[in-house]
Amino acid sequence: RKFDLRVYVLLTRNSAGVLRAYACREGICRLCAESYSKPEAGNAHQLTAHLTNYAINKGAEGFERAADMGEGSKRALMTVLMQLVGDEAAADKLFDRITALLGAAVAAMEHPMASEPPEGATDADSCFQLLGLDVMLTERLQPVLLEANAHPSLALDATVPLGTGELPEGAKPCRCKDMAEPHFHQPSVVDEAIKVAVLAGALEIVRRERRGLDALGGPHASSTYVRIFQSAAKPQLAGAGEADQGPTVNF
Repeated sequence: RKFDLRVYVLLTRNSAGVLRAYACREGICRLCAESYSKPEAGNAHQLTAHLTNYAINKGAEGFERAADMGEGSKRALMTVLMQLVGDEAAADKLFDRITALLGAAVAAMEHPMASEPPEGATDADSCFQLLGLDVMLTERLQPVLLEANAHPSLALDATVPLGTGELPEGAKPCRCKDMAEPHFHQPSVVDEAIKVAVLAGALEIVRRERRGLDALGGPHASSTYVRIFQSAAKPQLAGAGEADQGPTVNF
């Protein structure tokens, strides 16, 4: 089945204008609910075979909700990389290729993000943002950036259509905007495990940077995050006066 990889990238910026980016190893693989076949006129309407968006697939009959991190239509990123290449060392190398791509993407966005403080910011040393960068892999396992999400979902629950899952005791059918038809919500094992780790590491990095400590020296971030980009202090647009010292991208 077709799938993509949601990689969480933390951006921080301090009062000196230094922009840093950290990629989290704890991400999510999202699989289509239907088997993939090459797009053509006869199957172009099958959105749940061609589009990996969770919002599109979660109500489909073939969407699998599993309690295991390596099964179902939502899986842990590193588990999937291991399934693709067979061992941990090769999975780490593939993740390095993915983060090299994401580091280059952040570098391309450096000046608009680092040159000016965020609107309404009162403490530049506390500014940060968590991005959701979606990556697809080619047949040769080369990463391709699909899109960047400025406000990725951090929800920990799964939306389940009535009739495809057992309604928890005491729960009532829900009609919120998460799904058009009646449904209910239940905890998602994958979302909870991944997103709690993402946020714990991100907030630890922000706190440690503000205190002048090694950002990746804490117990949470040291095992889950890697730095993929760092700009020079107060970056200047090329030709604007001072020589452009250029960013640092970890490849």
